[in-house]
Amino acid sequence: MNRVFHKLDGSHGVWQPEEGFRFGADALLLAGALRYRDGERLCELGTGCGVIPVLLGMRRPPAVIYAVEIQKELAALARENAEQNGFDGWIRVVEGDLKNAASLLPEKVDLVFSNPPYRKADQGGAPTPERHEVLCGIGDVCRAAAGILTGKGRFAVIYPTERLADLFVSLRQADLEPKELLPITPVRDGAARLAVVTARKGARPSLTALPAFALREKDGTESREMRALYETGVAEVTK
Repeated sequence: MNRVFHKLDGSHGVWQPEEGFRFGADALLLAGALRYRDGERLCELGTGCGVIPVLLGMRRPPAVIYAVEIQKELAALARENAEQNGFDGWIRVVEGDLKNAASLLPEKVDLVFSNPPYRKADQGGAPTPERHEVLCGIGDVCRAAAGILTGKGRFAVIYPTERLADLFVSLRQADLEPKELLPITPVRDGAARLAVVTARKGARPSLTALPAFALREKDGTESREMRALYETGVAEVTK
């Protein structure tokens, strides 16, 4: 696999494939939206090159992140990225199918997160595992998350707004109740195209919609939220 290096800051960076799928703003946004406490155990379903665990390590390392990845070459990249950033003590790459996460992990976790394929297998050109539901669908991801969460554990996922109905159905079928929704708009006051949804296992129905997170201002400049995300690693809506 030919690969390229992406610098994250002055002392951290990740290798990723030169061709094909590479991480984008959605990975940064999901990482920034995650909230966890000291000592909590995390798991990413479909880690790719492992950029989100590295981003979390730059912000505040959790007790452990299990990073599940089915593609052999990407799993190897994720391991290398954890090692070269000095995070291999708590980022543990697990090569395997996320649908079998309950048998792959040695313990339950407090927070699961995923940036899953957005498109159905027959949608939008030649299907790829990263963009299309070829190896797993959103229902598989939700069931896998539920199977490895502790009681009242949380699951956070970034997903296109046009498919939120599919996501909510899959979450409830897995006994994961949507509790918080962060809309993401490409421009200030525009329509949301993505959302980060956080669900809790076994919770009662009650969904809070947060103010929208804008990527750009109306004049095309980078939004204040994005500037803060780059500086702090935390996605928060500012007034």
